[in-house]
Amino acid sequence: WLIDPYWTILPPLIALFYRLHPHARNADFRNDILLALLCVWSVRLTHSYFRREKWCVGMREDWRFEDMRYKNAKHFWISSFFLAYVSQWFMLVGITLPFYAMHFSPKSLGPKVNLTDVVLLCASICGIAIAYIADTQLFKFMEKNESLKG
Repeated sequence: WLIDPYWTILPPLIALFYRLHPHARNADFRNDILLALLCVWSVRLTHSYFRREKWCVGMREDWRFEDMRYKNAKHFWISSFFLAYVSQWFMLVGITLPFYAMHFSPKSLGPKVNLTDVVLLCASICGIAIAYIADTQLFKFMEKNESLKG
């Protein structure tokens, strides 16, 4: 059950670590905007998780773990460690690498904020909004489905 909170908390903390690191460079408004977008994405994901769990932490186990335990009961602990946790670590590193590159790049990232930044900011906001709408639609579908079961 800790996979979802893992994804909602760690990316902003890793990005903040890079931002506040004593050797970080290129700490400017552009990077602050990107960190703010990551935090908004994280809040959206956290809200989706808690709403799905009926506002209780760890109320249910993820169905993928249940399935993995059923299919591989004898070696569940080792398979879940590698298939769920270690693989997730690589993905977390991957999505936070741009923050590392921004803060530890030897070169300046160019002009402060330009048209490309504005376009990408709008695209990011749209992506977060679409994800929120999709989360809400899925939640309503699951609630309706649950009520039909009886």
